[in-house]
Amino acid sequence: MITQDDQLPSGYRLYQFDAGYRTGAYPSGTLAMPEVLVAELIQAREDAAKEHKRRTQANRRRRDLRARKREERASSERDAQSKTPIAPKPAPLLGEPLYGPKDSVRVFSPEAVRAAQEAWGGKDKERYEPWLDEARRLGGWRAVPALRSEALNSAMERLEQRFPNFRNVVDYLRIELALNFALPGTEFRMPPLLMSGAPGIGKTAFSEMLAEVLNSTPVRIPASAQGAFEITGTARHWNNAAPGRVFNALAGGTSASPILILDEMDKMGSSDPRYDILPALLSLLEPESARVFEDQAVAIQMDASKAITVATANDLHRVPAPLMSRLHVVEIVPPTRQEMRQIAQTMADRLTSRLDRPVSVPVATLDGIARDAADLRELQRLVRQVVGRAVLDDGGARPFPVAAAGRAVTRKMGFL
Repeated sequence: MITQDDQLPSGYRLYQFDAGYRTGAYPSGTLAMPEVLVAELIQAREDAAKEHKRRTQANRRRRDLRARKREERASSERDAQSKTPIAPKPAPLLGEPLYGPKDSVRVFSPEAVRAAQEAWGGKDKERYEPWLDEARRLGGWRAVPALRSEALNSAMERLEQRFPNFRNVVDYLRIELALNFALPGTEFRMPPLLMSGAPGIGKTAFSEMLAEVLNSTPVRIPASAQGAFEITGTARHWNNAAPGRVFNALAGGTSASPILILDEMDKMGSSDPRYDILPALLSLLEPESARVFEDQAVAIQMDASKAITVATANDLHRVPAPLMSRLHVVEIVPPTRQEMRQIAQTMADRLTSRLDRPVSVPVATLDGIARDAADLRELQRLVRQVVGRAVLDDGGARPFPVAAAGRAVTRKMGFL
């Protein structure tokens, strides 16, 4: 057995190859090889060792860089949470800012967003990530109404001018909003309101204008909705799962206090009993449960306790008792003839202000339709007719008979 190089023929030498096969797939030992080949093998082994060292160092640097970035992100989040939030400022409607810089609450917390991501488990990221991006906007902070005294009075005057028969509701809102303005933004809480009155009296239209003067988002939730999923979202296991209306209003807007219009509460029994919306509504009306209101589609909890709930009903006797016990009820009376005339003038002014030409409606014509209209829905149709007739008459300088407006007998459209 050859054990030394001097025992080999000229030009040959021994090569130890066991270090090159660490897996044990090949036996270790020595082999007599030409010196040129041995030199190449030794050089290849050294090159492989250098490459392994280079890759190890590169991987270590990458791990250190990722660790530093994670720490920087965590530090930034801690700094952001420790700073005073800046509330988003909606465009004012009343000539001055409605919201103060500190009047905001965190509707979507970072913990809630992370919990939603974990609930999805990384699946269907293209579906839920856009929803979570909406929730993350503005750091999860949303503005709370904080009307200043002058702006509050101006807003209530606009409501009372448009809806003179809603004075009781306007007075109630004026008091509650003034009280909430005097409290810290985190304590904003409007007691749920139920307006009861005859059909076509303007309850839904009043609710929508309330959202307008508060720079908020109106969210209409009919009592005859197909199911609670319209409020809480569709369960995640459905292929067509989608968020509910409450999440869409809070995530997509800048206000923590959207106007939730619970329309026609006396018709709640018409919904499918398998998808009863009453439990979902009750969770919104209770402050404790509203603070952790969850959307089933997004699997995220949100603070919906600052939402302003305005319900309507035609017949109080048909409203479920659990709802009645949680709502402040205000009876809306039909407008007097004088109030009908005022409403007709307001409707005509709002409509003519949006035209592309100056148009005036004869006073006698407005007096006539205010006297003859059976309710506000019919008054709305008649106002549109007389304004349209005035446009045809090139400005409406001459009076024309009230009968020319026509009294429609088609299905009622709703008061706008």
